[in-house]
Amino acid sequence: MSHLHETPRHVVKHRGGGFLVCLPSGDPIWWTKEKEVANVLASAPDLLSSLKELAEEVDFEIEQRMEGGNDEDWLDLKAKSDRAHAAIAKAEGRS
Repeated sequence: MSHLHETPRHVVKHRGGGFLVCLPSGDPIWWTKEKEVANVLASAPDLLSSLKELAEEVDFEIEQRMEGGNDEDWLDLKAKSDRAHAAIAKAEGRS
């Protein structure tokens, strides 16, 4: 199993009655009044990386269930995998 590479983190700074999302370099990329929005934006790179890794593992499990004669239901897992891959494509601008 692969592990996430440690990368510099986006940061959230309280500024001007709102919250500024900054690149690891300190350059600002987004301002919002909602802390929750700022936190989601700052965590997006980590969320995407984690989802990609998880989707890879789930896809392998689906293949094993389908090819191995395992009677476990894999259709629900496949539907979840499809949604994960769609979210990844959207995040990468491919949809």
